[in-house]
Amino acid sequence: MQKIIVSIFLLTLLVFSADAQKRRTKRTRAAKPKVIYITREAPPAPVEPQAVVTEKAIAVNASSYKTLQIYVENFKRIVGRFEATGGGRNDIELLILDADGLTNFQNGNNFKSYYRSGSVTVENFDVSLAGSKIYYLVFQNRYWFGGKAVTIHLEEYGN
Repeated sequence: MQKIIVSIFLLTLLVFSADAQKRRTKRTRAAKPKVIYITREAPPAPVEPQAVVTEKAIAVNASSYKTLQIYVENFKRIVGRFEATGGGRNDIELLILDADGLTNFQNGNNFKSYYRSGSVTVENFDVSLAGSKIYYLVFQNRYWFGGKAVTIHLEEYGN
């Protein structure tokens, strides 16, 4: 009888031991996160937009203006710098207008401008233009006492 009790005790111990081992294995497996490796190619290098660069020197007579045309097919960004010398104050004003604005400007009427620098000696500008039309850079010398020499650097990005 003693052998039977010892056998039952050992069998019970063996069953509990196997069950505990199963539980530990389940916990261990559940606790480990799955690792997924994703490989991908390196991202392409950024493409720098190509600019059309224009360097110009123009003379603007006293109480006069000069225009430069820019054609925009869909969208264009104009980045530039200009500098004026001459006359009493070494200043000039840049206006960016469309055709209607230029007509109103020429006739002394109110006009819509896409950019207006005010009277300055030197200025940097960055303007985005849209639509299929011609825009005009108007360099205006309002003063009657002397012409101005203007140097212009333009970079055109877009179509």
